[in-house]
Amino acid sequence: MELSIVTVCYNAEKIIEKTIKSVLNQDFKDYEYIFVDGGSEDKTNEIISRYKALFEGAGINVIHISEKDNGIYDAMNKGIRNAVGEWICFMNAGDTFYSDDTLKNVFEGRNRSHADVIYGDVEECDNKTSWISKAGKPERLLRGMTFCHQSSFVKTDLAKENLFDTNYRICADYNMFLSFYMSGKKFIKLDQTVSRFSVDGVCHNNLVRHFTEKFEIQSKYGLADMESKEVKQVLRKMRIREAIKRVVPINILSFIRSFRKRKL
Repeated sequence: MELSIVTVCYNAEKIIEKTIKSVLNQDFKDYEYIFVDGGSEDKTNEIISRYKALFEGAGINVIHISEKDNGIYDAMNKGIRNAVGEWICFMNAGDTFYSDDTLKNVFEGRNRSHADVIYGDVEECDNKTSWISKAGKPERLLRGMTFCHQSSFVKTDLAKENLFDTNYRICADYNMFLSFYMSGKKFIKLDQTVSRFSVDGVCHNNLVRHFTEKFEIQSKYGLADMESKEVKQVLRKMRIREAIKRVVPINILSFIRSFRKRKL
């Protein structure tokens, strides 16, 4: 089997269906689909069960796990442990593939035997607009996450040997990919947009923790110093930004940003 697709979810009845349809509509069919639900109390599992027969009717094996977990990366590790495909990707609740032929373009007719990680661009969106974020070269991982995990595919055996470190609540994916790069693993950058996701996620709403974890990860490899003036300055700015977001309505912040753009 070529690919294992993992969808992690919890109380996602409003967004899980668009993710499922995005997977079901793929032209490429050589995959298994793994759902890891955190014990949802809404209709998430009912929706998954409803679609399970459609996948199985197309010859696609579905694994459906629903139980309490210790956070998103713990749930993603459960997906890794259950995966049997050569490659694994995560398309969590609310995320979608960019188009119906995304997987076909990634896997068919492409020699990937020498690669450990394949990745591409992403379309990010908020409640008003969307934009394509170009993935950077692998060496940019030394500075930060240069692509999103939704647009990446990792050799499953490699992922099983290097599960997400659940001590990181936001940046465990960065920790994984940076460790791959530092150990000499082979990355292939695709010239295509792979996924689509909303920027209104955990990372964007917890900037202080995000940057703290990022710098802690970089410090393990001598790429950052938690006691340096530069790191402390960034964290101070993030604390101020989060404080402003708590007291200023979102519509006013949007107006200020648009006004600044017009001034420029």
